[in-house]
Amino acid sequence: MAGLHGERFDRLTHAYRCFLAGSCPSQSAAEVAGVVFSGVRGPAELPGHDSACARAGARCREGSAELTCVSVTLVGIVTSLTSEGQPAELVRYCRDTLAVLFQDLDLMTQLVHHFQTEDQIISHLAAKSVSTYVVHHLLESATVSPVWQQKCVQAFHSSSPGQELDGCLWSLTDVLKRLLQAAHQEILGKIVAAFEPSLRALCSKFLPEEKQRGMDFTSCDRWGTTFCLLLDLLEALAASSVICGAGLKSPRLVHIHSSALLTTISCSPEYFVKKRALLLLKRAVLQKAGEDWASGEVLSAGRRHEHFSTDMNKLAQTVLTAVAADWLQSVQVESASFFGGNKHSDGGQKPDCVMLRAVSLLILKSTELHIQAPGITAGVDSAPDVYGYLQSLWGFLRQCSVHLMEVKHLCSWVSLLFGEQDDDMMEAAKASLFIFLHHSWIATPLALSAGIRQRVHLKAQDNPILELYYTTQCRSPAQADIDGLSKKSYLSVRQVERWFRRRRNQDCPGVLKKFREACWRFVFYLLAFIGGIAALYDKEWFYDTREVWTGFPKQSMLESQYWYYVLEMSFYGSLLFSMSFDVKRKDFKEQIIHHLATLVLLSFSWCSNYIRVGTLVMLVHDASDVLLESAKLFNYAKWEKACNTLFVLFAIVFMVTRLIIFPFWLIHCTWVYPIHHYPAFFGYYFFNVMLMVLLCLHIFWAYLILCMIRKFMFSKMTRDERSENEEEEEEESNATEDEAAEEHKLGNGHAVHEKEDKNGCFGCLSPREDICRSKTVY
Repeated sequence: MAGLHGERFDRLTHAYRCFLAGSCPSQSAAEVAGVVFSGVRGPAELPGHDSACARAGARCREGSAELTCVSVTLVGIVTSLTSEGQPAELVRYCRDTLAVLFQDLDLMTQLVHHFQTEDQIISHLAAKSVSTYVVHHLLESATVSPVWQQKCVQAFHSSSPGQELDGCLWSLTDVLKRLLQAAHQEILGKIVAAFEPSLRALCSKFLPEEKQRGMDFTSCDRWGTTFCLLLDLLEALAASSVICGAGLKSPRLVHIHSSALLTTISCSPEYFVKKRALLLLKRAVLQKAGEDWASGEVLSAGRRHEHFSTDMNKLAQTVLTAVAADWLQSVQVESASFFGGNKHSDGGQKPDCVMLRAVSLLILKSTELHIQAPGITAGVDSAPDVYGYLQSLWGFLRQCSVHLMEVKHLCSWVSLLFGEQDDDMMEAAKASLFIFLHHSWIATPLALSAGIRQRVHLKAQDNPILELYYTTQCRSPAQADIDGLSKKSYLSVRQVERWFRRRRNQDCPGVLKKFREACWRFVFYLLAFIGGIAALYDKEWFYDTREVWTGFPKQSMLESQYWYYVLEMSFYGSLLFSMSFDVKRKDFKEQIIHHLATLVLLSFSWCSNYIRVGTLVMLVHDASDVLLESAKLFNYAKWEKACNTLFVLFAIVFMVTRLIIFPFWLIHCTWVYPIHHYPAFFGYYFFNVMLMVLLCLHIFWAYLILCMIRKFMFSKMTRDERSENEEEEEEESNATEDEAAEEHKLGNGHAVHEKEDKNGCFGCLSPREDICRSKTVY
């Protein structure tokens, strides 16, 4: 018996060395396949095995295990050598070997049988070899191995935590990772679809919903290992949704079972399971599932499926609901481990910062997503709610970390907690800045005191057919399209119209959000104008524009000019990058062009050392913008007299600064004086042409302002003078069948009649939102 094992072992090691050297073994492909198959099958099938092993004892079992390990490893090596880049002769030899093994000898049955062996090394090597061959078979024939699929499906449905289920989970996860790295969209979608029912059944057992009662596996010895493998599989599935979409539910299992994952974090007996589940939720909320092993280009180039926004909002809402229910009090944070220990060498203890960072990012990003979510329901978009979430987080951090208890300013905890992880620090800083800017503790109380409330919209029910049409085709379908959608979705025409009306209302920004945006812009323009006056009041060129060019181009930059430029460029840079979550308007593309042009002109004046005239132009434009944003604030608060008065003042200041001072002082300064100091060059012509274009825009906007003033003074103004009117959000009640009484007023979900303006000249203040684009210059 020992001689037979030794002979096979020598032949296997010979083939192993040849494959590593990139050459073919001296034996034929069929002979190598036979030896490999015998080694994988093990000695249990050999004649006289029982009596021989009974006599040989542990020595026989040890030799059989070594032979099986080498054979299984050799299967993976032979499969990997069939890829491109290998010698043609070696590739043919390996393909012939695989054909004999998997077609003639049915090696796959033997490999999956090793999933349930007690030897963990053999089980893992078998799973690794299986995944390697499954990917090879998928790429060659675009079909899933039926033996492996049947084994995994059976294990997912009926197996409890153990070696067999672990092998199936690991092999499927490895297959998904390999396909994600190669970005094989069709094949990835096919294999996810093949396991769709079994994966949902598996998650129902390990991650039951609150209303369901799952099976309690926590008492099993291998529960923690199996659960972590399941979490790895869920992350791979979440990453696969970027490539293959989410027509199936499997890639969305992390979001669907987010509540069960939070329960696992608080109730699991194993700390490493808590940590692994928390990290999975963190990656999900950051939209970085699979970033450790998937190609960055693949993830960044992937598309968002039709359920993406719904899933992210559900995840955020689940997290915040748990936080409101004191979920943080049940989260366990142990001491950080160093080289297998749990204490510092100096005797002090430091909490596990990985857990603290994950909890912080999970809550911060959930709060950010919650604020961004269209159609916020139940009034949760209020300052006390957001403040409560952040206070709960801060109390949890101070309770877990002694170092954070010494923080005097709440902004300092970001650098203290995230100092060891740059990527997480950037995410935390962005989320915190977003929450501060868009849920300001100043704007919201002012809005509430002025009687502005967040309108609660009824949420459109999830309907993939209508949602796909809404996001890809049209927000306001014609009657013929509504009839077709009614047949496809099995809804009545009235229900389809109601769905589109509610869906449009979800995307409409509320008055409270507009008030916040106008508030922080007003603060910026006011501070920028005051800062500009402070920086220029004692400068000669502020009073005599001839001094702008004295000493040009060798003019030194003052510190006040530097910060004035940095302030303005930062503002317009932030506007450009925040376009995705600011209030959406019909001139979305024009806003992007405006912000880009502003940054280009600021950069050009900086590089050409047109700093002095640049600061003057910025100051001239900031003067009227302050009045514009303040008028918006009073308009949203329905203070008609104050709003109309500020609008008239804005019109006067606009005419003086942009139609008198701007052309007759500033453009004259840049057009006439420079040629007395230096020869004209490209920058001279480019700068003046851009200023003339800006002057034309000023004249156009002045015409709109005069039209509004004329209608305000001599007639009742019911609409603005823009080329496009923003769709007015329609009032909805409790969406009962009483809506049928209003059906004669609606057409395809739109209001047929034009609503009457109730706010005087600023009933549609949005025209001024276009006029504020006149600050394009810089």
